[in-house]
Amino acid sequence: MVTDQKLREELAKLTVSGRIIREAPVSVAVFMDTSVSYHREKDLQAIGACIQNMMLAAHCMGLGTVWLGEILKNKEKVEELLNVPKELDFMALVAVGYPAREGRSERKPLNEVILKWL
Repeated sequence: MVTDQKLREELAKLTVSGRIIREAPVSVAVFMDTSVSYHREKDLQAIGACIQNMMLAAHCMGLGTVWLGEILKNKEKVEELLNVPKELDFMALVAVGYPAREGRSERKPLNEVILKWL
């Protein structure tokens, strides 16, 4: 969990979504521990589920979250900045805070994103 303003500012410089990191009081850096991973694809799915559950729990507490993925283009810089052991593989950054406003995003209809086999 990253709460230090200076550290969050450095993280913000590594993504086009820097404003979100600067304005949120907390960012949660999510890593996969490759030293205990035995099936990468399964572990990636578990990490996604963990992030989703974390975001749903935050929502229930009245908090807003943003799952930041674009920062992955600078994953080595993030790992260096956070001084993590080499076996930790940076997966995502989740910004957490109280929402500045109510918002909704546009989603594609289900029939455009689900494949059906008969």
